[in-house]
Amino acid sequence: MELWRYGERKGWYAPLAREQLAVPRADPQVRQLQHFCRVIRGEEAPRSSGADATRTLAVVAAVHQAARTGRAVPL
Repeated sequence: MELWRYGERKGWYAPLAREQLAVPRADPQVRQLQHFCRVIRGEEAPRSSGADATRTLAVVAAVHQAARTGRAVPL
């Protein structure tokens, strides 16, 4: 996997640094279910919160409304 990010300077004209990350091959659904089971057992914290999910749902609903109406939808 490639990770691209800004250094100290950020913005359109700032250079990006590229980093190669070693990621083990795995089925993402299996990994998500394993994480879910560890959360249920109290072995680790969730990677995203209910607030994260609510914001994501709001964005998806706004995209859907914008596509349907052809207008920008403020968030």
